[in-house]
Amino acid sequence: MRRAAPGAGVTYRELLNAGALRLTSSRGTAREDPRGEARRLLATASSSNAADVLLHADESAPWSVRARFSELVARRADGVPLQLLAGETGFHDVVLSVESGVFLPRPETELVVE
Repeated sequence: MRRAAPGAGVTYRELLNAGALRLTSSRGTAREDPRGEARRLLATASSSNAADVLLHADESAPWSVRARFSELVARRADGVPLQLLAGETGFHDVVLSVESGVFLPRPETELVVE
């Protein structure tokens, strides 16, 4: 991630704010944590983690990250599960890779396993 120069473009913080706003107002769907979802999607788009997104919030985001993030937010706003967009989900102390056509573990399933 690079440092933003004055007038250098859109920062990670600006992307995060715009993504959270879009997810808050999408199809009237109430989301518990639109900012957290936007942060996870931005981490996915930048091939980093949520902590890096916050650490580099004032740096300019490359065009490729902006484009990928915009696509991910639009798909999430249309109802695509966050786990599919991120490509992984946590389940019972492990991280599982997921893709289209895979059943996503639900929190209730972890209770059954326990």
